[in-house]
Amino acid sequence: NYLWACWNTNGSSTFFATGLMARVTGDLYRAQIPAQPRGTRVHYYISAGAGSGLAVTDPTNAPAERYAFDVTETKDLLVTGTPFEAGSPDPAYGIHAVASGAVVNAAAGPSVPTGGTRFAAVGWTGSGSVPATGAADEVTFTMSEDSVLDWQWLVQYELSQTSTVRGAVETSSWWFAGTTGETVSAPWDWTLQGTNYAFAQWLVDGARQPDATNPAANPAVELLMSTTRVGVAVYLPADRDLD
Repeated sequence: NYLWACWNTNGSSTFFATGLMARVTGDLYRAQIPAQPRGTRVHYYISAGAGSGLAVTDPTNAPAERYAFDVTETKDLLVTGTPFEAGSPDPAYGIHAVASGAVVNAAAGPSVPTGGTRFAAVGWTGSGSVPATGAADEVTFTMSEDSVLDWQWLVQYELSQTSTVRGAVETSSWWFAGTTGETVSAPWDWTLQGTNYAFAQWLVDGARQPDATNPAANPAVELLMSTTRVGVAVYLPADRDLD
């Protein structure tokens, strides 16, 4: 059995240097191509075979078709966070050596929630190859110079939502501090164990929405998210007078 990386730097489809691919773990194998001068284009394909005579290549029609990459200089990408390094960005915080010309797909996942509170990226600021500003938790750019990506973090609060009848509502949503949130639209009708139920009202932190006198709102809206909040969709048996 064999597994080879076959490569050259002149684009030939007939002459290739070869390097044995060693197993790293599981189905992951690795081969090393010697360092090449900047500006070199390396052409390569993978060849595998078994003692039974079975042989395959990747690409399937290699060596007529090959993969290729260019050897370029590296540029530094510094990833930081403001007001501090929260969440789980990719690339991670710190300095990364990135090949010039490489496309970077950066994203910033929220922090692990604690008691209904977490930090989430509201955007970024950047310099170098990174766009100067953005209002999202992901950005794509092409590295051409040393760059800085600074994720901007704000507090989010959880609006957890459940129901008095099991299964009708069971979800949660996250909202930036100081914004207004809203619940999902609860099903107007729900059947559980042969009993038909009808939606009656939303209670948010125990208070009827929108208030004690107006018709019940569904969804409950304009909920100031200055802390963690809990919404409960209240259901009554459908044969009861909901007034």
